[in-house]
Amino acid sequence: MNQKQKNQQINKNFLKLVAAMCSVCMLLAAPAKAGPTTGQLQQQIDELTAHVNRLRALIEQPNDKSYFAGLAAVSEFQDCLLDEDGLDCDPKKAILIDVLEGQLVTLDVVDNGPPQVTTRFDIEKLPRVNPLSSRDYRVRVNVTKGGDLYYFDVSPADPIFVSEHDSNYPVVLWPLKCELVTDSRIKIIMDAYYVDSVKQVRTDTICVITDANIQPYTESTTETELKVTIKNIGDFPTSYVVTATGFGPSIEPVAAESVFLYPQNTATLTFPIRTVDTFAGQGPCLVTLKSDRGKIWATTTADFPAPLPDPPPPEYIPDFDGDGDCDFADFGYFSLHWLEQPDT
Repeated sequence: MNQKQKNQQINKNFLKLVAAMCSVCMLLAAPAKAGPTTGQLQQQIDELTAHVNRLRALIEQPNDKSYFAGLAAVSEFQDCLLDEDGLDCDPKKAILIDVLEGQLVTLDVVDNGPPQVTTRFDIEKLPRVNPLSSRDYRVRVNVTKGGDLYYFDVSPADPIFVSEHDSNYPVVLWPLKCELVTDSRIKIIMDAYYVDSVKQVRTDTICVITDANIQPYTESTTETELKVTIKNIGDFPTSYVVTATGFGPSIEPVAAESVFLYPQNTATLTFPIRTVDTFAGQGPCLVTLKSDRGKIWATTTADFPAPLPDPPPPEYIPDFDGDGDCDFADFGYFSLHWLEQPDT
């Protein structure tokens, strides 16, 4: 069945659906004494349901039109409007995207062409402005097409964005509708022509610092270690960068460390800390956890602990001849050695 034949069938079944709905309404509106019996009403409801199911089968596309692309689910449907000639249906693509605060989702959308053009969508749920409000957030969608960058937001206060109604966006951004479905999901609808395929190309996954501490050291030592433990609490393997900064002028710069983590895995990084003086009076250092793109996931501070006392020097008894005491015989051994090897 081609699209024209399908539209004809939709129009035919839609008229039958309207007639069935009118029959049910007329039965319900009848006077109480002349009202429908339970059997009559059930018969009309069954007929109405059958028309709905037939119409749904024509409008909805087969299952092979739907697929997943990472955190996105792509499906195709018919957007139908009733005019004087019946139903006018256009194929649409719907992309459902799961969004979490701090987690970037990147999608490449390829149109049908020719030539086929790829448009990149970077989608992120921005942190809440008021941390006490669970609804004070925005989902930002950055769209990169042909070297140009556009963006729009949806939020609980403004849950729907339609590009063709915004004069600030050039016409090269094709018509689309973005809707905030739930606090953790948005839906983007476009004409099917503009969506040949969708794939998730990269996802930055949120990571946290679970521990950061400077190892014990003694009063006169010039080197210790900073140990930082991080955990990938998201759904995708990601590379992270950890830096340690904010030390005093006597401490040598500390090099950043990189690590690749799978979901729910942890890693402990060790940073050598060296000083040209002592660690006495050093304030806390700043530990920063970033994605390899530079997005900051977490920061914390690590304090220098109080120094441990230096161990006492080893007790030295000049018993050169090994007889258990220090006497003139030992002095003779020392003098002879000094005369023969004064430099030692």
